[in-house]
Amino acid sequence: MSSVNDDQSTFIRCMQMQLSALHLCSSEEEANALSEVISCQDTFEASVNYLEKVVHSFREYFSNELSENDIRSAVRAAAIDCWGENAPQISIDEDATKKSSYASEGSEKDSLNASQLDSDDDGELIGEGECELCERNIKLTRHHLIPKSTWPRMKKKLWHAASAIESFYSETDVDKQNYLRENLQNTLGMGNITDLPSTITNASLRNYLSRACSVCRQCHSAIHSIHPEWELATEFNTVERLLECHKIRKFAKWANKQRPGKYS
Repeated sequence: MSSVNDDQSTFIRCMQMQLSALHLCSSEEEANALSEVISCQDTFEASVNYLEKVVHSFREYFSNELSENDIRSAVRAAAIDCWGENAPQISIDEDATKKSSYASEGSEKDSLNASQLDSDDDGELIGEGECELCERNIKLTRHHLIPKSTWPRMKKKLWHAASAIESFYSETDVDKQNYLRENLQNTLGMGNITDLPSTITNASLRNYLSRACSVCRQCHSAIHSIHPEWELATEFNTVERLLECHKIRKFAKWANKQRPGKYS
């Protein structure tokens, strides 16, 4: 993967400004992390093709918060800030943008944005169902099993270990595979590597990093209060591993006996 050049760094900063302006992130650190993830594609160039890839990445992370036109408008604005009048122009449905603007008037008090949510990686309510930890039927939030703030660091580590990961999965000798497993665990600082993609590509990384589970607000808050985010990313990145934690399991058992109250 090529290193980030000055022009790409400028585009990343412009994208960070758009994320902050749209209140999509709860902190500057998160805005910086996500702008890098969204902006870093296979190649970087001032082209419609590159911007469409950025739109695709943007959509994967914020399709619930923004309309397609809002996403495209944000990417176009970042491109103009970066390249000025020479910026490639991606298509935007101007009529739909106007309708969306009119529909949103007077409803700002009811809207949810990242600055209004909990300080964790994703606290927005996504619907009602069974919490994957406490098993109550309750309003749910999306918990990213690998917190967003860790994505750039995790992505860099996995790209660096790409060949070692492929060797681990292709090795048929048990002893050699165990040796490779131990080396990878030490290199990545991870307790378990069996969930890693067998081949490291932008697509496989995106799928791996964006894995999520549905948990209630109370369990979600407990997760982030018990473990720091890098620890969640490396040690407790599945529901099963979360429940292996004594403190989380104890909290989930307690929560299971509580009435949902305002979260029902």
